[in-house]
Amino acid sequence: MKFDEAYSGRNAHIKFKYTGILAQYNARFGDSTQPRFFSAPAAVAISGELTEPQHGKTVSAAITADLIAAAEATDETVILIVTEDNKEFYLDFGKDNDGSAYGEAVEFAEYINALRTIIKTFTDSGLKIGGFRAVVHSRVYPGLPVDECAAFSVLASIILAEFYNGGNVNKMKLATSLCARLPKSGADCAVSLTGGFVAADFKDAPVVQRVALKADAPLFYICIINANYGDSVPASSDPEVYEDMQKICDYFAVSNLSRLSSEDICLNMVGLRTTCGDRAILRALFFFDENYRSDNILYSIETGAVHSLFEHINAAGGSLYKYLRPRFQVSEMYRPIVAGMCVAESELGVRGAFRVYFGKHASCQAFVPAGLVKDFKLHIERVFGLNTCHVFGLREHPACEVEVDFAQLHRDIDTAVIREHIKSAADLGDMVE
Repeated sequence: MKFDEAYSGRNAHIKFKYTGILAQYNARFGDSTQPRFFSAPAAVAISGELTEPQHGKTVSAAITADLIAAAEATDETVILIVTEDNKEFYLDFGKDNDGSAYGEAVEFAEYINALRTIIKTFTDSGLKIGGFRAVVHSRVYPGLPVDECAAFSVLASIILAEFYNGGNVNKMKLATSLCARLPKSGADCAVSLTGGFVAADFKDAPVVQRVALKADAPLFYICIINANYGDSVPASSDPEVYEDMQKICDYFAVSNLSRLSSEDICLNMVGLRTTCGDRAILRALFFFDENYRSDNILYSIETGAVHSLFEHINAAGGSLYKYLRPRFQVSEMYRPIVAGMCVAESELGVRGAFRVYFGKHASCQAFVPAGLVKDFKLHIERVFGLNTCHVFGLREHPACEVEVDFAQLHRDIDTAVIREHIKSAADLGDMVE
């Protein structure tokens, strides 16, 4: 995909980002060869948060924030990754059957395990693998509630697909495989691979469906409010959520909640309260509510009923902090996020949607009609400070290789015009990250 197609309407400040990646790549590996560029979008959950391990239903969306790589194939069995701050990690998948990592730091363990999963997925699918080196930059800002590792997994997959398989990889099949192998982040991987909206049903074998928003549907943007002035709030209670849901399964002697219904919970409430506790019951009820809402959200997307979509998102947000995170409202750590939700509600009313969103970090997520975005961002940042409201568009196209005019990129590395363009961002296209 050509650069201007991949970043339509936003290519000035993103071009500056690409020049920085190229400069770093040349500084690390030399400028005798030209790397190829790749982009994988980040994903946000619309519904079904934390339900995948219990074989629930999810709906996710790809957004315009992405991970970008400058990469070259090598004749070694090593995948070498250089980060934006010049840290490095690598995996030598030729050392033994499961792949061996060297220089494995704790901060990169998740990413190295993701590479192992990708390598195994490719080999099990009969696809070719090989080594490559890459400089990877992220346009996912610290503290945003996005699974950056999922986007990284997809980025590595696309690089292997293009370098060693001629791009001839069925993305939907790969998305389904990743959903099966990565139960906690598979849905985010699927939407990054395909773009747009993705509905996933994990009840039996994962079923992944890409859904397009109806062409004539009203345009809206996703605003993520970091009400903590840049400080991230970790969603550290995820294992606790999984444990509580599993208590309910153990009570009924079933493998996962998808084998039950909300009626089973209600009819056995007395025994469940004694054995599992109220919090586990609330989290199980959240699971069933989210499954129902995911179906309704999917229908709203397919029919372009954006107002109905907003209603369901608001309901999902309310259920999340009432049932899934029952301590949320009384925790001092999360009070700034509650304040962010209050401001979002006062600005949007029934014209948009808002919800608390956890993912890897906690924040407030708002779905804002295009005509309201400027004023919404202005009011949010009046309350919480500059750059606390990040505006993202929906990204329809999937993870892909990006064709870049290298000569133009070299000319733009020190071009003041781009810097001035960023500073004087005046229209909505420049607001979208």
